[in-house]
Amino acid sequence: MTKSTKEPIHSMTGFGSARSLSPKGEFIVEVKSVNGKNLEARLSLPRGFFALEPDIRKLIREKLTRGSLQLQITVQETSEGGGFVSDESLKKLSEKLKAQCALLGFKPEGNMDTLIKLLQLEQEEERNDQSEYGRVLQCVGEALDKLVESRAQEGEKLRSDLISRLPILGGIVSKIRKLAPGVVSAYKERITKQLKELSQTSGVAFDPVRMLTEVGVFSERVDIEEELTRLDCHFELYKSALEEGGVIGRRLDFITQEAFREITTCGNKASSAEISALVVKMKEELEKMREQAQNIE
Repeated sequence: MTKSTKEPIHSMTGFGSARSLSPKGEFIVEVKSVNGKNLEARLSLPRGFFALEPDIRKLIREKLTRGSLQLQITVQETSEGGGFVSDESLKKLSEKLKAQCALLGFKPEGNMDTLIKLLQLEQEEERNDQSEYGRVLQCVGEALDKLVESRAQEGEKLRSDLISRLPILGGIVSKIRKLAPGVVSAYKERITKQLKELSQTSGVAFDPVRMLTEVGVFSERVDIEEELTRLDCHFELYKSALEEGGVIGRRLDFITQEAFREITTCGNKASSAEISALVVKMKEELEKMREQAQNIE
């Protein structure tokens, strides 16, 4: 059995979170993303973890290629870590402050709020010893993995939706192709009638050669078979890209632009109300597909 080469397609919209417990508290990482032309990340880090920003951005670049991200890290401290200030901690801090004030010749003043704020500052300084950096980075990696999984699930939905729309476009091309010869036939009948009427009123003999020349020139001017053939090729490329998967967002956008260009040319060249209506319908479908594809990484 041949192994499938189909790769996942990732939406740029998703969410991921992870938690990690330590003696000092619980680290909570939340990351969400939306579509964007490039990879952009906004980080919200607690004090004491600013030094992790380069490593976090490196993790993001390793796992993602496009999208606008927001990543937030919060710390919920345990009573041991200082969420609830113990009597022992306050006593030690108070004694430390009194000793330092006596050394400097200051008179110690303050209240419970002052002690708690000073205690929190000491705890933030403790986090700067990098003892929790590895744990936090691991938590960030887990949250990003869940984000990638979320984006992959959404990407599969987009793949199914876009593939289901391709037969609609193919059907429109088939209808236009069937109508195209009738444009020339209708023109031939109209020009023949006009030339015959002109011959009767002017007394000049009807010239079939002139009629054929006029029809030939018109036929070349309204010929859209080349554009329709290119549309077929574009839709095949679009389908192949969806089936292969991977990072295909920009490729799909480019193919859609080319399809818009070809169908617009068809509308400009074909002198037919029926074909014009089909051109409008195809543009509507292409616009829906473009909006969907803009969410693909």
